[in-house]
Amino acid sequence: MSSTPEVVAAPGMAIDEVVRRSSARLSVPLATDGVRVAQALQVHRFIVPHAERPVSFAPGLFGLLQMRDGVVESVRIGPHTDYLQGAGCVVVLDACAAALDGARWQRDRYSGEEAYTRASQVTTALAGEWYSERVHARLTLRRLHTPNSAAGRLFGLSQDVFLASLQVGVRTP
Repeated sequence: MSSTPEVVAAPGMAIDEVVRRSSARLSVPLATDGVRVAQALQVHRFIVPHAERPVSFAPGLFGLLQMRDGVVESVRIGPHTDYLQGAGCVVVLDACAAALDGARWQRDRYSGEEAYTRASQVTTALAGEWYSERVHARLTLRRLHTPNSAAGRLFGLSQDVFLASLQVGVRTP
């Protein structure tokens, strides 16, 4: 058992089971257009308890559960505790890829370097996709701020900052 609080969630799980199995505190689900959203309120390790291929990710701050009728539809995992810059982007993407590969999820494609280059040009880029029998995962990198943006100037950024995100949802044929 890790000393870092955990969120244990996967598509198809009842929110009651997520709360019971997770040690991280979760926000009260907020409703928007029939979809309820909750997130961990502290640094947490995200675990997808897939029956044959469970996978765990590095601690992060940017986890989100999307649910409908008390059942998780998808999870968004941000396995880092601060915004990413430069080579740190590829390190986090590579760690996510290694976790999924290590859990024997089927890789469709992956390129962290390519995603970093592309996100620097067009804001959001797909780094890779994986799947299991019932679940699909998409790893993306999104540029949030540049040194010349209003936020970049406010925070005194010297380079672009990024957010890595792994979206896990039900696989559609």
